[in-house]
Amino acid sequence: TVQMDCRMIEQLCSTIVKTEPENWEIRNKAIQSISSLISTAILNESVDEDAIPSLDILELFRLLKDPVRMLISDLRSQQVRDICILVTKLAELTKDKMKI
Repeated sequence: TVQMDCRMIEQLCSTIVKTEPENWEIRNKAIQSISSLISTAILNESVDEDAIPSLDILELFRLLKDPVRMLISDLRSQQVRDICILVTKLAELTKDKMKI
């Protein structure tokens, strides 16, 4: 099960997509915030495995698709590094569901 604030993730993804590349600090903060939300979901999942999911894994993938695609090819190593951390945390959260 996954418990996250869908609206918050959607806002952060929108920030990443709409912010100009020159303002990479803003985009990077949004990436880090999403990673933090995913880390919290991982911790909550290990504590309460019977919790009702508030965000479907497919919806999470849909929200993250464009921001990840955009930033994984960025020339700034910090952004690529933080996107790789986010994808790693996403894989940890979704486990086998990532094969979807």
